[in-house]
Amino acid sequence: MAKYIAARDVWARRTPEDVREAIRLYGKIIGEAPDFAPARAGLAEAWLIYREYGAVSDAQAFGIARIAAQKALSLDPNLASAHRANGFIDYWWDNEPRAAVEAFKRALALDDNDAQTHFWFANILADLGAAKAAERHYTRARLLAPGSQAIAVEHACAQWQAGNDRLAQTMMTELKMRYPADATISNCLAWVYMGLGDIRGYAREYRAMARMRREPEAVRL
Repeated sequence: MAKYIAARDVWARRTPEDVREAIRLYGKIIGEAPDFAPARAGLAEAWLIYREYGAVSDAQAFGIARIAAQKALSLDPNLASAHRANGFIDYWWDNEPRAAVEAFKRALALDDNDAQTHFWFANILADLGAAKAAERHYTRARLLAPGSQAIAVEHACAQWQAGNDRLAQTMMTELKMRYPADATISNCLAWVYMGLGDIRGYAREYRAMARMRREPEAVRL
């Protein structure tokens, strides 16, 4: 259990190095306890986050995550985090929003006090244009996990998705001052500036994001 807690802790920090360490730790746990379903679900989520840093292709990350999540469900059909991981894959890779929504509803029915589930469900709802529902889940996530950098950033980005460009700009700019090394902030700010018609601002933030994620092709672009 100590190794599992350590893996969750480093994964929560969200840096490329920490996520790689989480993957290593989950692999070690699975090698020692192959029937421990939470480690399988944790491994799936670690790969889902790892792809955001450009270190692996989406195809590789989603493929490994799917196998891990499905194995977790075969070991424990009532594991909320496994349903959550499957819902993430359903939406962001398989383009199956109905299946994704059902997976997240199932996860919440099993555990309504998990901030990560509310957070990822809010992201999907925001992308679907269900701004009010997304806001409810972002609020719930922030209450359950106060101080979470990842939740604060995506919540701010959702304001842009809802058409609140100026509010998103204000929230994102404040977050950038607090977390200057967060590539997601620059990525979201880039699209905010695009929406405002500020192409220089867009290019500046896009370049910053590409450099932080070490994506040479994006830097050249």
